[in-house]
Amino acid sequence: HGRFEMSLSRRYDAGHEKRKTTDVGEFDFEVGRVYSGELSYVGASIAVSGSIHIIDEKLGNEEVGFFNLIDTTSSRRNMDS
Repeated sequence: HGRFEMSLSRRYDAGHEKRKTTDVGEFDFEVGRVYSGELSYVGASIAVSGSIHIIDEKLGNEEVGFFNLIDTTSSRRNMDS
């Protein structure tokens, strides 16, 4: 069994051109998550279970959720044949 770690980030653009004094205008921000966990087997398939962390300038490293993944690639290939 082994260790798993994956980092994902996504940039978002929002808003519109500032027309009034109360408009915030256009802005963008990036959201990053780090998925870390342990590899194991479920039958012949590889599985990963772990936690999701946010890495933020102000909040620091904070756990925000959990995940479970099972690799079903070989099962799907058999179904397509």
